[in-house]
Amino acid sequence: MRKLLALLLLSVIPFALFAQADEPVAVPEYFDNPDGVFVTSADGDELYPEYGMELLPGDKVRTTVSTAEIRLDPNQSLIKLANNTEFVVDTLQNRSGAEANTFSLVSGKIRGVFAKDGASAYQVATASAVCGVRGTKLGIESVPGETERLLLQSGAASFTSLLTGKTIDLEPGQFADALADTFEAVTATAEQIAEFFEGIAEFEGEGLDENAVPGNEPTETETTEQPSEAPPAEETPVVEQPSEPVTEELTPEAAAEAGLFEPIMDWLRDILGMEIGTITINEKTYSKAVLQPQFTLGRLRMGLYLPVIYETNMFDPNDWYRPRGNDEWSFGTDIGWADDPLAAARDAASDLFLKIRYLEWGRQRDKFYLKVGNLDNMTIGHGLLMRNYANDADFPSVRRIGVNMGLDLNVIGLEAVFNELAEPEIMGGRFYLRPFGKAFRLALGVSGIVDIDPSGELPLAADVEEPSGPVFVNFSSDIDLPIIETDFLSIILFGDVGAMMPYYRTPVYDTDGTTVLIDKGLYTPAVFIPQDELADGQFPLRNYGMAAGVFGKVFVLDYRIEYRNFNGTFRPSFYGSNYDRLRYGYVNQLTQELLNPEEIIPTVGIYGEAGFSIGDKFYLEAGYMWPWVPGSDQIDASLLGTPGENDELH
Repeated sequence: MRKLLALLLLSVIPFALFAQADEPVAVPEYFDNPDGVFVTSADGDELYPEYGMELLPGDKVRTTVSTAEIRLDPNQSLIKLANNTEFVVDTLQNRSGAEANTFSLVSGKIRGVFAKDGASAYQVATASAVCGVRGTKLGIESVPGETERLLLQSGAASFTSLLTGKTIDLEPGQFADALADTFEAVTATAEQIAEFFEGIAEFEGEGLDENAVPGNEPTETETTEQPSEAPPAEETPVVEQPSEPVTEELTPEAAAEAGLFEPIMDWLRDILGMEIGTITINEKTYSKAVLQPQFTLGRLRMGLYLPVIYETNMFDPNDWYRPRGNDEWSFGTDIGWADDPLAAARDAASDLFLKIRYLEWGRQRDKFYLKVGNLDNMTIGHGLLMRNYANDADFPSVRRIGVNMGLDLNVIGLEAVFNELAEPEIMGGRFYLRPFGKAFRLALGVSGIVDIDPSGELPLAADVEEPSGPVFVNFSSDIDLPIIETDFLSIILFGDVGAMMPYYRTPVYDTDGTTVLIDKGLYTPAVFIPQDELADGQFPLRNYGMAAGVFGKVFVLDYRIEYRNFNGTFRPSFYGSNYDRLRYGYVNQLTQELLNPEEIIPTVGIYGEAGFSIGDKFYLEAGYMWPWVPGSDQIDASLLGTPGENDELH
């Protein structure tokens, strides 16, 4: 019997090895930098990343300063991991009885091109959502506690929120965020798609062609081959050059072809800012001919925007793009001056303002300064709350008339800001007092800025008509002491302290919808830690920030150096140049941090920057943030952080 069992075992081994060899695996095919890729086996062993190695169920791939490209064998699906991504192979279909290829995206971003062969199934899970597909192109991003997004390029996918149990089906060109206030499919703009897939749009590994993945072959409209009826290259007519130089006078058309008008065109582009090309607005491509002249007269600076954006016929006004449905070249004639002169006058004023991209008089800290239009340099005070805020992120598809102004009356002064006059959402200002007047220009100021609808661009549920997300309320106090302040040399000492205290329009409930986690109204625990939560020796504030230092200029060089201390959702220059792109993420981040205060990590450090400009053609600015070890109460090199670890370079 023992001999018989041994013979049976020996006879089975070759078949077992053959079956094992044919079992599906995941194969890394390309890394930007092998030193930035870390592979951990299901048993916890660290494996050296190599092209062609086999990833099995339970294996984890983590990238830092490298992307990674993985191919599924044998079905040829491709997955690309972005930098700073953690990805786990959970199961591989038909291996050990698995019915689907399942993966976990712990954090980071991936792009997948999955084979569609009628039998393969795929599932990608994040902390709060699950995506199911059967052959498609898509991208998934997970930033724990902030966003868990799926963006579908082609094919079909279902996306299930584990928080609510709701499942939605996406169509190509749509995305959804499982951590958004409203979990729904939203059509992505071309800019959002490009931003989402930045760095992972293409597969770079040798032989990795996404068009060769089964079910993802390009359609006829996607190919770049010439139609079959096109004449062969050798049959293309050839125009022979004359043997004698041409001596007759060139026609204007010939002169243009000869390049004689190029200097004129260059002058028009330089002086008038002329642009001819295409522009995509709301996923629709238009042609454009735009003049954007800029003028500087003393302290007055102005930029105009004179567009003709059209579909097919530049000379047909009915074919021109109309922002928000407005015919911006009508100047009231489409309403009728005789029928309704007041409405026509309002329309004419609106159309006129749309031609002004920006108008600026003076600069901040002048006795009077004014900025109007689509701006990228709105600042209040020293910039702790708002610095270089830009309301032109969606220009020219969305054109806004924002305002930033200031008035200095020596003893008192004020500054104000509105992101848009027509429908303001972000607004605020600063009031300051100089107790000693001109004799000693010490100023004490208070500032406040609110964003009444930070989640305004997120989709609302079908039964919701009014905004329901929080209102951001930022406030600060400051001290300002100019040591010297001239056009050529300035040294200004400053100190600011501020905080974020949101106002919730509606209560925040737990996942069951029964227990109130955050009450409606101004949520003071966002800043003042309740006494029953306060640990011994703990600082009683959170979601605050402070900065102190010196800024000014030396001839053409602007400089700034400051100490920073902030935590939570609050950060220096909260309303900064990219705020309009980040405000929606701050909504979820703030709520998650308020519900999980132990996750709030303080940031302490020294920040410095310097910059200069040459005319209106060139500007260079560099900044560096060197973080300290949180909790340090003295300046000591041994307590400073390590350069390259959590620091920031701009």
